[in-house]
Amino acid sequence: MQFKKIVSLDTIIQSLVTIVLIVSVFYTGCQYRLYRKNIQSKYKQGEIRLLHIVGNYVINTRNMYTEEGKFKKDDSVNTKQYIEEAKIILHDLHDLLKNPYYIDLLEKYPDINLAYMALRRNIIEQEIEIRNSDFALSGENFKRFHKIYNLLKEEIDNKEILRSEYFQGIDEAYKFLDKELSKQIKK
Repeated sequence: MQFKKIVSLDTIIQSLVTIVLIVSVFYTGCQYRLYRKNIQSKYKQGEIRLLHIVGNYVINTRNMYTEEGKFKKDDSVNTKQYIEEAKIILHDLHDLLKNPYYIDLLEKYPDINLAYMALRRNIIEQEIEIRNSDFALSGENFKRFHKIYNLLKEEIDNKEILRSEYFQGIDEAYKFLDKELSKQIKK
């Protein structure tokens, strides 16, 4: 005896709907994982990028001094280079404004955006002062960037990166500039 199995239209539709639902759930899960991975990648990039930008700021500022601590305000090449590098740092900071890491950091430390705004103003002031032969570095802006650098060192997940030669040099430059800019402020 042989049974003929008749598949009804309802059974076919239910099977198709089930298959579509399973595929949709699987696809959505894959998309979500890709999205999370992308966000995590951007977050990590923002963290490292901001640390390097703040490092570049101190290197740029340090380059305005001789090894003996003499300020090179009369050196037009160094002065021009300082201003041009400050513009690049400002541009890099601007690019980070939409980064998830920067946004999270702003929620915790809203004052870090003051360094961005102060750097913008500092560039304009420096361009005017270079024409007036009264070029000077902003001790207040330096303090803001130093504060951000210290915050980032505490926040960063990969503490090993801070032991690199680059970041050891950054720490030395911050110590040097802290001492030299304090002398400038006292004058």
